[in-house]
Amino acid sequence: MIIYVLTRGRISQQVTRRCAFLDEISKIYPVTYVLPDCDVRDYCLEYPDTKYLVVSNHFTSGDIRQFIAEQYHKTDDPFQIHLDDDMYMFRRKDRDPLLDKANLRDMIDLFNKIEDILERGIYKHGGVSAREGNNRKEENFEVNARAMRFLFYDVRPILEHGIKFTDVMCRMDFHMTLSLLEKGYPNIVLYEYAQNQLESSIRARAGGADHYRTMEMMNRQAERLCQLHPKFIKVVDKETLVSFGGKERKDVVVQWKKAYKSSQNKK
Repeated sequence: MIIYVLTRGRISQQVTRRCAFLDEISKIYPVTYVLPDCDVRDYCLEYPDTKYLVVSNHFTSGDIRQFIAEQYHKTDDPFQIHLDDDMYMFRRKDRDPLLDKANLRDMIDLFNKIEDILERGIYKHGGVSAREGNNRKEENFEVNARAMRFLFYDVRPILEHGIKFTDVMCRMDFHMTLSLLEKGYPNIVLYEYAQNQLESSIRARAGGADHYRTMEMMNRQAERLCQLHPKFIKVVDKETLVSFGGKERKDVVVQWKKAYKSSQNKK
């Protein structure tokens, strides 16, 4: 199993690296940082012992995720974890939905659990719950649910079916999850753990995908996602509190379980 971190423009922050204890985790699982050309020099000066892959400055997140998936042909390891670079990590307290900051032992347990899930083969894809809404789930996991930011895959079905992260320019994690559900591959989202992201205003200043994302592009891509999965997505208007100056933008409502059920009906 290989852990890939998508990072851009956040050399001095590296929140995921710190909060997921990836320098220590790299002694157990390979960790590779995926960098644009423009970051390589400074990143290597800051972290000289880091293993990294270089992509074009013009790559979108979808281009990068597709590039990572296709590393299977070079590594012969189909189990991949895709991480954003700006996540804080948490774990539930014992028998309690409240969250504590994750420690090294928690993260080792999490990565071991993900590897076990992928090796068992029942679930070919999944993720770790977002912090928002985590407290509304009493169970420690959910099947056929939203996965975002912290994602894991057995990439063989993705490559075998020719599913492309690049079919959309944003929400490609939604597109990939829906595509696999529609083809009969259930997913699992772990609620025993959780992740949270930097505030949008900080993200926009610091890097990430905001070098190409605009309100207009995101609105078009919401419609594009709906065109790709019309039976399971509804486009709605949503007011943003921080991003894009608090303007109204288009968001999507997704029926994850219905998407998987559709694949069983076909059988």
